[in-house]
Amino acid sequence: MPNTVGLMTEYVPKSLKSMFVSVMSSGFPVGGMLAVGLSIVSSRNPFIIITSFYG
Repeated sequence: MPNTVGLMTEYVPKSLKSMFVSVMSSGFPVGGMLAVGLSIVSSRNPFIIITSFYG
């Protein structure tokens, strides 16, 4: 994660740098929460996730 923040700060304008660092830093915990929520939903009905991708 420090590598991605370092790369991002090189390409983002200086005026938006702090906002992008905040968004990047909060993305890891939000992704963890989404993974847990997805596992809870799929443990009840594992086919609901598969069928949602195929319409």
